[in-house]
Amino acid sequence: MNERLAHRNNLGAPMILNVVSSTRTDLPLDIEQLAIKLRHVVYEPEMFPGLIYRRHEPKATIIMFSTGKIVSIGSKSEREARKSLRVTASEIARLTEEQVVLGKMKTENVVAMFDAEYPIDVRKLAAQHPNTKYEPDKFPAAICQLKKGVTVLIFKSGKMVLVGSKSEYEARSRILHAYRMLEASDCILQGNRVQDPLHLTNLVDPILQ
Repeated sequence: MNERLAHRNNLGAPMILNVVSSTRTDLPLDIEQLAIKLRHVVYEPEMFPGLIYRRHEPKATIIMFSTGKIVSIGSKSEREARKSLRVTASEIARLTEEQVVLGKMKTENVVAMFDAEYPIDVRKLAAQHPNTKYEPDKFPAAICQLKKGVTVLIFKSGKMVLVGSKSEYEARSRILHAYRMLEASDCILQGNRVQDPLHLTNLVDPILQ
């Protein structure tokens, strides 16, 4: 097993930072009444049409619209995001004394972070891949479009942040693809390991094996 393969096998798993999921109720929502009855809410219709509800258990930010659309932001997994939507629907039913039926739940976006643990030659990466842009005077990371709607930000430190995936599995798969692209392009500077207390070596994911 060569040094690169050994390093890959000992990398930590991507960390899910944020899951955005949505659903819709079968009936319109009385946002003004919910703004009065719910705690920890922000409702300023002259600024934004939705009611912002900050949940504590499960922890998430819920945005509700009068059309019945409900969006969950801030969960660390798809499971927790779906749970936050279901619990919110139960609260709405209790407060309004009406049955609330939810439609299909959809994952809109998964944001994930990964640490390669070594510096990345982002200039070389951008020079070799036309789908990658690096303009350090505007933004410190190389911006690589892996597919339509899915983008990974690659920092010189070795950190990668991926946005736009529609599932946790896709997020992990896309990050693995990005890492292999860095390997193939010889852009991982393994001579100087980055010492960072946030690296994820204790969270080994089978997808990285």
